[in-house]
Amino acid sequence: MRTVTVEVTQEDIDKGKAYDCLKCPIALALQRATGGLSVWVNPGTWRIRDYSMRWCKFSSEEAAFIEDFDEGRLVEPFHFTVELPD
Repeated sequence: MRTVTVEVTQEDIDKGKAYDCLKCPIALALQRATGGLSVWVNPGTWRIRDYSMRWCKFSSEEAAFIEDFDEGRLVEPFHFTVELPD
């Protein structure tokens, strides 16, 4: 496993689409952090298609960000780490 830092930028927030599992700000940031792999994001979990297809859980901070973004509340850039298979 390798640890990757995912930076959710203001550009991700500006380009992101609410309620879109492929184009929310966290999905855009995960795609960039994984070199463009297809990423699906749900309110509490995410997965990368090119790996095991297993769902990985978000922390409460990431889950709250998704909920706030989807509901149109103000969100700010932040970062988090994920474990990816080698």
